[in-house]
Amino acid sequence: MEFLIEPMKIQYAHEIAKWHYSGKYAFYDFRADPEDLKEILDPLSWPNHFFIVHSTEEQGIGYFYFEKKEGWISIGLGLKPSLTGLGLGFPFIKAGLTFARQKFGISQFTLSVWTENHRAIKTYEKLGFKKYRNFSQKTNAGVYPFVEMRLCFEN
Repeated sequence: MEFLIEPMKIQYAHEIAKWHYSGKYAFYDFRADPEDLKEILDPLSWPNHFFIVHSTEEQGIGYFYFEKKEGWISIGLGLKPSLTGLGLGFPFIKAGLTFARQKFGISQFTLSVWTENHRAIKTYEKLGFKKYRNFSQKTNAGVYPFVEMRLCFEN
């Protein structure tokens, strides 16, 4: 499967905002965090940050959020709920990393993941990310444990 990544568009932002993940992964629903929901629905926050992902089979299968921070690219991402757990995470994230390296010219990446999301952590580790530090983050009307992971490509 190949992926096409392009700037976010209004119809996809509204679709993503409605996505619902099952079980403990409902933690990632945009409705669970009003600040995140507001950000993805605000077109002013999109330029050079929010990108929609299409596959050769389907439109709007995921998104990436990229933010440049002191020589690093901080990544946020989401895959359409109906496509999670099918082994698409690795090629999806790999495509996002390739896109970001080309677009931003930076080869150092960081992301934060809820410590209960074991399948995501496993996928990130397969891609070469290493656990960097644990921390607590206020989100979804509570405080939750997260792990920051980092990946550095050699130029």
